[in-house]
Amino acid sequence: LSSLASLRKDILINGIQLQYDLVMSLQPNYANMVVDGSKRVEIRRQFNEKWKDSAVLVYSTQPEGNFVGGFRIAEIVKDSPDQIWKNFSSEIGCSR
Repeated sequence: LSSLASLRKDILINGIQLQYDLVMSLQPNYANMVVDGSKRVEIRRQFNEKWKDSAVLVYSTQPEGNFVGGFRIAEIVKDSPDQIWKNFSSEIGCSR
């Protein structure tokens, strides 16, 4: 685990060195949607508010099993499932 903490700071994607604060694992279909921009909202049961403005490296789980891109956390919203769906349904990337 201590190695992973140092690795996340020195990652090359398409030959570009980038620094990330967090690594987030997503299923391949969702990871690819994040990369192509069709999924702009991630739903998590627990999420720490201190992660706002963090750079996130996206790991696509098996069968891909690789890093596919990254994003920056712009905002963290805590609300009821109904309100989240009402506000973000077009950006979540899945059905209700």
